Amino acid sequence: MTSVAFRREACGETYEEIERMICKICWWFVENCHGEFDDYLSAANEAFVEAFHSYVPGRSQFTTWTYNRVRWRLIRSVNERNRHAERTTGEIDLDGFAKPSPFDLMSWTAELSDDAGVVVRLLVQTPIEMGEEVAKLTRGRSTIKASDIRCGLARQLREAGWTVARIVESFSEIREALT
Repeated sequence: MTSVAFRREACGETYEEIERMICKICWWFVENCHGEFDDYLSAANEAFVEAFHSYVPGRSQFTTWTYNRVRWRLIRSVNERNRHAERTTGEIDLDGFAKPSPFDLMSWTAELSDDAGVVVRLLVQTPIEMGEEVAKLTRGRSTIKASDIRCGLARQLREAGWTVARIVESFSEIREALT
């Protein structure tokens, strides 16, 4: 990891424990802040050397001191990378990128079975009635869940004479078409 001689008596931990800790910190940054592991490891090694030379026995545990120094250094490197990205973002020409085409609901529902198409059109064309049905189901909650909409729609379909099997089959077809 470094070419500095490791003074085991100064810190009480083994080199392997410190190395594992540093690798875990680097992987955390890779997963959560994105970037390259080698870049994080390089910065972490620099921080380790700084921590090793600046450690004062008795003020804190060596692992705590090293952990904090490594994290601070990696956070600083992420912030520097983000500032660099912000400066270069203005220079990117986005005109060459294709814009997504608008979603055509009618052609999409034409590919579904008649029952699934009825369910989608019912949901799209009667938002006020669905809103009242969902409001009954939420019982005063401020948020509406997808299950509330699904239950409200199923209730309307059952009232219209649909069987549970027919409703489930339609919902399954819509789910498969969306994924």
